[in-house]
Amino acid sequence: MALAGHPGHPGAEHSLIGFSRHLIAVATSRSGARQPFLAGLRQASAISLVRRADLLSSADEGGNREVLSMRRFIMTGAPGAGKTSILRALENLGYAVVEEAATDAIAAHHAQGNREPWEDPLFIDEIVRLQSHRRHGRVRHGATVQVHDRSVVCTLALARWMGFPVTAELEEAVARVTGGGLFDRRVFLVRPLGFCEPTPVRRISYEDSLAFERVHETEYLRLGFELVDVPPGPVQQRAALIDAYVRSWGMSGGRACAPSGGLPGVPRPSRS
Repeated sequence: MALAGHPGHPGAEHSLIGFSRHLIAVATSRSGARQPFLAGLRQASAISLVRRADLLSSADEGGNREVLSMRRFIMTGAPGAGKTSILRALENLGYAVVEEAATDAIAAHHAQGNREPWEDPLFIDEIVRLQSHRRHGRVRHGATVQVHDRSVVCTLALARWMGFPVTAELEEAVARVTGGGLFDRRVFLVRPLGFCEPTPVRRISYEDSLAFERVHETEYLRLGFELVDVPPGPVQQRAALIDAYVRSWGMSGGRACAPSGGLPGVPRPSRS
């Protein structure tokens, strides 16, 4: 579906705000309908879009060009490995970041009383759509590197893990990501911390989280990505390692930088 609010469209911020507020109204009106759990996701996604569009409405027009030249990296790994904390630390270093979609989608379902949305095969496509919305969001002026907490390849791994069929929507999204050059082929694999702390939206044992991690590794490698290990350690140290890798590849969170031939103490990435 083409929207006037696409980042490259003139007046994108205003049309995106209007479209998002319409989604909120629709979601709210359907909260008692036959599929109330979808209403929660629609409302949460729309609110997120409105907040993003409101923040970006004052950005200068150079942002459109910057989105086209944006370098995007993926973080993946087992549930509870510390990706969200690393993302926050990278944001503090100046990186543009994109939040994980599945966690917010699950939280929206929980708000509507659906405790196990992942049991529904349709949930996979909901994640795909939310990931697409977030990927198309504009970023702050001056940022040239963006780090994503998971990607649609992780959603493919979830479908494999749950034994769900790969839908046409998921297959198309994976093809866009793998064939369109949207992401750098080097993917940061955040290794487990030795435990998996349960949360309302994370209900998986540590043993299962390790098995789930292996599914992610398999899918990324099968699709031609290169995995770069981020070992266990303090959050700031792990964020600094990712930052060092990115800088050694000739770019940084705020601006492109000249290649330096690598940084001392930073090993070259290797295929797992």
